[in-house]
Amino acid sequence: MANDSVVEMNIFGRVSDPEATWNVALSASAASASAPWSNGFDSAAFGDMLAEAEKEGRAITIEIHDDWDVFEELRNGCQAAGLSYVAYTAEGGEPGWSGGIAWRPEMADEFEFQMNGDQPKLMLSVDDVQQAELKGLWAVRDLVTAAVSNTRIGSIEIAPGFTEAYVEHTGYAIAAPAP
Repeated sequence: MANDSVVEMNIFGRVSDPEATWNVALSASAASASAPWSNGFDSAAFGDMLAEAEKEGRAITIEIHDDWDVFEELRNGCQAAGLSYVAYTAEGGEPGWSGGIAWRPEMADEFEFQMNGDQPKLMLSVDDVQQAELKGLWAVRDLVTAAVSNTRIGSIEIAPGFTEAYVEHTGYAIAAPAP
């Protein structure tokens, strides 16, 4: 992925560490300001975004434009907070998604993958499939299973007691999501 990539990062998982989550909020706020049509959002709003995402059963999605340092900072923050992510990337000025990076707390390293098109469509390289085929059908199955499971986007879950601890740590109240 090039440093001038456009990134759509989906963040999900169990939110339990107020300090680490606040660091994610700061990075996400900086990332949101990189979108050319937006002033971004204030980090104080991140708690509300978490509550809304949990209520709706979805991930939080952040767009990043031409700021590789902020993307790395956000990925590192998510890992420190134990939050999973799947990020789609596109080369600046090119149509559609071309690749991505995913991570979950149980993974030692990030999972890099190829994409194709405006709607994220996972691609496996012919070389990877051929290498797996040489090992046997089980290896092809493992390759496909890893690609699908590592790129599946989950939802936000707020741990019991997190909201109170987050408010105490940050000083920002979290509004209850609208019914």
